[in-house]
Amino acid sequence: MEITATPRRGRRRRLLARILLAVAVLALVALLAPVALGLQAHTVPDDAMGDTVPRGAIVYGEVVSPEELSSGDVVIVQVPDDASTWVTRRIVAVRDDGLITRGDAAAGVDPWLVPLDSEPALVSFYVPWLGVPLLAGPLVWAVVAVMVAAAVTVLRRLRRTPRGGPGGGMTQSGPSPRDPARLR
Repeated sequence: MEITATPRRGRRRRLLARILLAVAVLALVALLAPVALGLQAHTVPDDAMGDTVPRGAIVYGEVVSPEELSSGDVVIVQVPDDASTWVTRRIVAVRDDGLITRGDAAAGVDPWLVPLDSEPALVSFYVPWLGVPLLAGPLVWAVVAVMVAAAVTVLRRLRRTPRGGPGGGMTQSGPSPRDPARLR
């Protein structure tokens, strides 16, 4: 009985799948490990910081007391008028009544005063582009879901298509193991 090897196409697919899995795991670790260490994580929703911290980056910061903040620090702050929005800004001045901030790419200071009791987080580091999918709207996610479903369907059909015989890549020559002539 002769058995031939699996086609190279199958090995390439498995290698590609392993690479994609490794990239996904690394992205997940980059996303969650700092949070597990007690840092806050927020996605940069705007271009106000320019190239310093680009839109779509995920910034990680440590909540510090107001006494530890100084002019020039980059912080993650909650927009006073919108409790659901967090932005990354540079501190222009620390006053008794709050922080005056601005984005590096902005012409002037922000139109709000950040209260000192709002728990600003001093930026430790950021990961560019990792937060871009989080900024996408529901329509984009619907398109992505349809594309993933289509890709899964195509891959399943490709796997069901036998290549090289009934074993899907493994072929035998000689009598079948269930052949009555072989059992004599």
